[in-house]
Amino acid sequence: MQIIGHKNQLALLKGFLEKGLFFSSFLFWGPEKTGKKQIALGFAKGLLCQNNVFNGCQDCLACKDNPNRDFLFVSESFLPSSIIKSNDDKPYGIDTSRAVIKFLSLGASLSKRKVVLIDNAHLLSEEAQNSLLKIIEEPPAKSVIILVSDKPSLIFETVLSRTLGIYFPLVKQEDILHWVSDHKNLTEKQALEISKFSFGRPGIGFNLMADGKQLELYREKVLELLSFERQSAGQKLILLKRFLATDPEISKDLEFWQAILRDELLFSLGLGDLSLILSKKRELNQKDLVLSLKKLSNLSEMAENFPATAESALKQMVLSENL
Repeated sequence: MQIIGHKNQLALLKGFLEKGLFFSSFLFWGPEKTGKKQIALGFAKGLLCQNNVFNGCQDCLACKDNPNRDFLFVSESFLPSSIIKSNDDKPYGIDTSRAVIKFLSLGASLSKRKVVLIDNAHLLSEEAQNSLLKIIEEPPAKSVIILVSDKPSLIFETVLSRTLGIYFPLVKQEDILHWVSDHKNLTEKQALEISKFSFGRPGIGFNLMADGKQLELYREKVLELLSFERQSAGQKLILLKRFLATDPEISKDLEFWQAILRDELLFSLGLGDLSLILSKKRELNQKDLVLSLKKLSNLSEMAENFPATAESALKQMVLSENL
């Protein structure tokens, strides 16, 4: 998959490879579906490559070693089952950290170093993090650990402080639009919609391009939320109950709602050309503007703590509109 945006981060990582500057532990963090894992995989291949080429040169013995014996990739969908014999309820338990430690304790085969990439590192249990901390503090020679996470607040501070953090922000809409527009099977309108509905996340854009039905569902979701905003508080609570019971992807809906409120505020400030979803201004008085700001703040907090407080917070927010 093509890497979209993050030019400065890519330049930094390629510079590390070219100059032979390496840290023993990295943290790639930022919003989900922005390309962190893809870039981490490219960097890992560069660390393993005998010629230090990002994504691998494909010519050296290390790059041709497939699967690479000096690389351990840990994720929810791909656990190193040949190494991990886990009795934990979660895949990121103590057995996972033990497998990482065992893997790094062995010398490299063809590459210059051993590399471990842990996707969604925030899913590591407390016991697993404590176990990994020991090897992060005193890493074996020529070993690198790359942690990838969109929720670094769930990772121990003692772990974070010993990694080199590289932030991957949301990607500019114009960068996503340029990428999407290269696909000739899309109309100009579809390309623009996909760039908007991606909300700065190329991973979402890729899914929308691959599934036209999903794009139609996104359109319907926007209309639903716009209709929801026009209802009374009582009607909203009825709709909200149905909404919470039937919608499996409420976190995405929170993002749509945030975008709609953001667009309303932009239009009220005369910045409608920066809107993501709304194409025209909805008349708002001073009270409505203040309420929209409060909603936007509440939704941001909900998204950060999702799903623990979503239902109670949404109900409270709806009821507070009439106060």
